[in-house]
Amino acid sequence: MSGGVSSAGGTDPGAGGAEVGSGGDAPAAGGDGSSAGGAGPGAGGAEVGSGGAGSASGGAPGAGGGGSNADVLFQTDFEAEMVGTIPAMGNANWSTTLPTNYDSQGVVAVQNGAGHSGSKFIYVKKGNEQAFLQLIAPSVFPFSGSKIHVRAFMKVSEWPSNHVSWIEIGSKTNEQSEMRFGAHQGVLQVNHWPGDQDQIAEGVTFPVDQWACIELSYEPGAKKLMVWLNGEAVPALTVDGTFARGGAFDPAPPVEAIRFGTEIAATEAYFDDIVIATSPIGCN
Repeated sequence: MSGGVSSAGGTDPGAGGAEVGSGGDAPAAGGDGSSAGGAGPGAGGAEVGSGGAGSASGGAPGAGGGGSNADVLFQTDFEAEMVGTIPAMGNANWSTTLPTNYDSQGVVAVQNGAGHSGSKFIYVKKGNEQAFLQLIAPSVFPFSGSKIHVRAFMKVSEWPSNHVSWIEIGSKTNEQSEMRFGAHQGVLQVNHWPGDQDQIAEGVTFPVDQWACIELSYEPGAKKLMVWLNGEAVPALTVDGTFARGGAFDPAPPVEAIRFGTEIAATEAYFDDIVIATSPIGCN
């Protein structure tokens, strides 16, 4: 079990405005957001955007995400998957990461409904502790590039008040060495495990029950992590060799697997239109 990040020393996430800027090397900005209703997150969290426009389903690399075709290593909109199944079953691209105390309440499966760009998406509900769909696609791994971009549309049905990880880049063995994107103290967060060094983006959240476009770029050689929300950079979540809370980390996590799911505080999450590339992807 990975420990939650301590809130000691952190500032009140309700203070200040949303820190979202254009940043450098930015992906293309998203279009109009989908609106599935639902109130925004709790006090202090400024709602930032509502997700990009729907992307094309299926097709050749490049569909459903920006960047040149040659830069896209993997993509899926889950439209070809059977509802109720786990993509990992009989599929070399996926596996599941479930703890030994996983129980019957946990779910990692394709569902039918109002997806981001189609009618299917991944639904993840943790059991006692966590549940992740883990990408191990041979078109991506072993990864030999200097920088990897991960783009996913995601939504949550409630905003967590405590620590949660939604996207992880790191070792193939979960919780061994990884860079994480999630939330803590009611706002967006990135952190490193082991060590639980972290940074939060005060005032930055996204509305519940609406698809949000999340993009991460990670350079293990430079120990650099960047985050975009709905096509806009989130400077407060940029890590360049050291974290604001907890300091430096060594070694940098490898790029052996990418996980999409939920653990600790949040009980469920939804993912759609996943793209992995070596250049900025964007939300269009």
